[in-house]
Amino acid sequence: MGKGRNRKQNVARYSNGRPVQEKPRPHRQRVVQWAALMNEPRLGSQLGLLTLAGKITQIEYEAGLAYRDARDAYTLAMGFPPPSARGQNIAAIHGLAIQPDDDTQRDLRERAERRLTAMEAVIGSDALAAVQWVCAEDRAHEGHAQYLALLDGLRRLAAWRKGGRA
Repeated sequence: MGKGRNRKQNVARYSNGRPVQEKPRPHRQRVVQWAALMNEPRLGSQLGLLTLAGKITQIEYEAGLAYRDARDAYTLAMGFPPPSARGQNIAAIHGLAIQPDDDTQRDLRERAERRLTAMEAVIGSDALAAVQWVCAEDRAHEGHAQYLALLDGLRRLAAWRKGGRA
């Protein structure tokens, strides 16, 4: 007889003598869950992470994406440089890019500005900073108060979009 405690009876065993685990360990479950999400595009943004965590709904996620797209269209139409230093190409800046070239570009700018200001009016001034922080700047919310403001702004925006005005 070997040293140590006695073997448990009626337990399935591997060929090396170890008992078979009935349930996978919790950290293994998390690894399997994250491996299944590796091709998930929502993992690339804070808004997507909130959706995957179940803190916001899919409709609120889509409203946040619509706000981000409107903000990006406005930034592009106005000729502003990208917000991050990595996105700027110093060699590509020549002359005055903000001068309107023609009527179509001016119309594009006005349309982008109208859309963004309408969305920001719907969101409200109290929640606008939180929505900009998470949706446009892709930063994690800081604290419960900012999360509640973000949730309020996204719900207002989702309701406005559902009304057919987006």
